[in-house]
Amino acid sequence: HEMLRLLYVATTRAKKQLHLLGKTKVNNDEMIPESNSLLESLWPFLKDDWCKETKLEEKLSKQEEVKPSAEMYPIERIPSGYEPPEPLSSIHSTVISEIEEEKEIFPFLWAGTAARCIGNVLHRVLETIAKEGLDKWMSSRIKMMAPQLRIALLGEGLPLDQVDDALHLTLTGLQNTLEDTKGRWILSKHEESHAEYSLTLFLENRFIRNVIDRTFIENKTRWIIDYKTSRHEGKGLESFLKREAERYKPQLSRYEALFKEYGETYPIRKALYFPLIKEWVEI
Repeated sequence: HEMLRLLYVATTRAKKQLHLLGKTKVNNDEMIPESNSLLESLWPFLKDDWCKETKLEEKLSKQEEVKPSAEMYPIERIPSGYEPPEPLSSIHSTVISEIEEEKEIFPFLWAGTAARCIGNVLHRVLETIAKEGLDKWMSSRIKMMAPQLRIALLGEGLPLDQVDDALHLTLTGLQNTLEDTKGRWILSKHEESHAEYSLTLFLENRFIRNVIDRTFIENKTRWIIDYKTSRHEGKGLESFLKREAERYKPQLSRYEALFKEYGETYPIRKALYFPLIKEWVEI
């Protein structure tokens, strides 16, 4: 009775979310909890769901076992007469050395808890797709990722009552990108391609870490592409895209200046991609 009382107190004090973790073992081809554990007390009520989720996770882990592809690094011959650029001036000891995140300096880029959580999870999966290659990502794999995506959204701090809607939007954004010609082009292999590419900017006596969603070179042009999880329903799509382009133009111009500061010599083109509505706008 003392164990049950402890279990009751522990589970009824949660205000927003409750996570139950337990350990099971297999005995005579049957999954059972550890003896004298709290999970054993709940086992008659959790057994069916627990066993079903465990089998699904085992199935997913087997299907997703892929050999990591070796990352290719282009090698270019240094031209004759090459002279290294002038070194940057030394960092003064009086200058603050802590590197701040871009989202902390420009908070207008981040809107709402749900939008932030969906955006973070979408960005991570799109980064994985770009690095692994489109050939390893079919629509069926996206659908089977629903349990992991749900956990990822909760891990971002999304309230439980918003998870179902957020999961639907996340799956929609990923499916749209894989089905869209422009989305597939963005995620395809390109020269000097990077996903979630980090560059540091020195601005107003502080260092700011910028993360560029997708960048690559095609036809001697550097592309800078930023994913936006904004949505639009009904009429006025063209006006909506125009407003978004104006809103994020300073952000992408900052990325362009960063690349030039780091020595980029190719022409630079910038664009926004909206996975939730399959739209693209060049800035």
